Amino acid sequence: MILLLALTASPSLAGDGPWTLGVGQTNLYLGLDYFRYQSFRRPGAQMVQMGSGITATGATAVITRGLTRGTEVELRLPFERVRANDPESAFCTTEAPRTDWCQATAGLGDLMGIVKIRLMDEADFRPLSVAAGAMIRTGEFYSENRARLTTLGDGQTDIGAMVSIGRTQQWSSAGWIRASTSAAYWYRLPHANAPKVPADEIAGDLNVLLSPNGSFAIGPTASYFFKLGGEDLDPALLQSINGFASLRGSQLKAGGKLGLYGKNGLTLSVAAQYSVYAMNNPADTLAISVGMGWFMDDS
Repeated sequence: MILLLALTASPSLAGDGPWTLGVGQTNLYLGLDYFRYQSFRRPGAQMVQMGSGITATGATAVITRGLTRGTEVELRLPFERVRANDPESAFCTTEAPRTDWCQATAGLGDLMGIVKIRLMDEADFRPLSVAAGAMIRTGEFYSENRARLTTLGDGQTDIGAMVSIGRTQQWSSAGWIRASTSAAYWYRLPHANAPKVPADEIAGDLNVLLSPNGSFAIGPTASYFFKLGGEDLDPALLQSINGFASLRGSQLKAGGKLGLYGKNGLTLSVAAQYSVYAMNNPADTLAISVGMGWFMDDS
């Protein structure tokens, strides 16, 4: 999954970490996303230049609802548009493996649902908060376009499980520091078998936020994924509709984020990441997201 995983791993989404909303609590989030990349790394540090590059813009809506003490559900709804920066270049025309190679793609991305259950709570005098969850995501909406360079993802359905640990520590009268890390395993329902396409996937993130006074927080963030099988990039492979889905891809991105906490449950978040490692994936991905969250309590 080349583009969409970056979107679903956006560091400014509402449900990061092991913490859950209380009964009757709701968080709404709306974010704008921007991605750009131009270089694709093959094994052996070989770089492939993708013409003038690819640009993606999108909007992500997230609703999170607390059901019972320690249990919440979340729905993530992304809409994206991906385009080649120069669709008339040789890379997109005479050198393209398919006629629709650089055709702009727009629509609903990977719709995702999550159920998260808190297993350990630092509020109960435990050293950490720990949560586990079940997830499902689907890209069936754009599957017929998954062979394009501008694909929104691998275009099928995945079933996943995740675990997350974290801790919040007060360090002044109003300040705090919060750190969390999460890991997920995705079983990917295949387009094809022998070999399985796409291969299963492991993904995760790391987030640290430091707030000196409770009104804002800033800190580093990182996200990663790697497939547990697949093939290395070969130009002939990309003539197939499952060309991108069959790649043995991996990527690590690192960056930072800023949160501003206002009155009436409003939060403004800004995050940016850049790829620091990639294999069979874009090596220079720049990902930026800006979003607003609204917290509501019915109790």
